[in-house]
Amino acid sequence: MIAAKEPGRHFTPEEYFAWEEQQLEKHELIDGRMYAMTGGTQNHSAIAINCGRLCQTPTARADPTLHRLCRYWLRYP
Repeated sequence: MIAAKEPGRHFTPEEYFAWEEQQLEKHELIDGRMYAMTGGTQNHSAIAINCGRLCQTPTARADPTLHRLCRYWLRYP
């Protein structure tokens, strides 16, 4: 389950990182909105790792749709 934090407000990446440092739970920023993240599974982790690797390939930069998706994916440090 993903729950939005302050549903009407849009955050900049700088605001997100400053706020996230103070949180006990992990969150993600999607199109300016913060969402609480639930605990993951091994399958979820494998998918996330594969997506992260894909976003760092030349294919991701060459494919307009994939490039757009990867550009807005902020990963938790």
